[in-house]
Amino acid sequence: MKKLILLVIVILLMMGSVVAAKPGFLSGEFTSGWFIKYPTQQYIKQGTDYNFNFHIFNSSDGIPVINGTYSFGDISCYFHLYNSSGNHIYTKKTLNEFDDIFDVEVLVSGDNFSKAGDYSYIFQCNNSMEGGFDSVELKVTNTGHEFTVAKSIYYSTLLFLLIFLFILTMYSITKLPDGNDTDDYGLVMSINNLKYLRPVLFAVGWTLLLLIVFTTSNVSIAYFNVDMFGTVMFRIYQIMMLITLPMAIIWMVYIFLNIFKDREVKRMLERGMDVPGGSSI
Repeated sequence: MKKLILLVIVILLMMGSVVAAKPGFLSGEFTSGWFIKYPTQQYIKQGTDYNFNFHIFNSSDGIPVINGTYSFGDISCYFHLYNSSGNHIYTKKTLNEFDDIFDVEVLVSGDNFSKAGDYSYIFQCNNSMEGGFDSVELKVTNTGHEFTVAKSIYYSTLLFLLIFLFILTMYSITKLPDGNDTDDYGLVMSINNLKYLRPVLFAVGWTLLLLIVFTTSNVSIAYFNVDMFGTVMFRIYQIMMLITLPMAIIWMVYIFLNIFKDREVKRMLERGMDVPGGSSI
């Protein structure tokens, strides 16, 4: 509910402000033992397999621990993954398994990242004499990227522009004539071609509305993880797209019929005949 409220504020105020918290670390770095180091990866895409890589270093001299370096015991490493509820959802043990001499690799299936949210893991290694560990927080999102302030401003500005153009388009339609020029008696005086801008602006307004709904659905799902709201908006977008083609055909037929009708009216006016007015578009 909080995320849904935040999304509504972004849409209405057009100025989101999202500040991502940095991951916390419980470092396993001691005066003796091993350092555990790894490439920094704070965000992972939801449902995607991810290969974690770790390097082990001796804390006293910084020399990397590689396969065969130590002769006083096998090197056992454990990877523990926890979800946002603190549940222990995955464990992997390796024994003397080094890739490219230095890397200890742990491939975690995307099934373990099926839900977006905050995750954490602990990686620990030891032999009979020494050991080390580290605890890391990470975030699983629909995109695998952070929703930064820059992105918030970009999407807020985009939505603001689309909504402004939509309102301006609808307002412009009300200012255009919906028929030909008539006198005080309701008889046509002349053909007013400005009325043909109304269906054009209706098409522009429909396109802008499609973009607004599409952008809202994608932002809510991809960055706010408001799946229910985003899914509803995307279903609305799909329905709108389905009826767009039939509407476009009807729209074009309607315009051509009015053009044909105006030609007939023009011929009647040239003959000096009285033609009743009325809305045509």
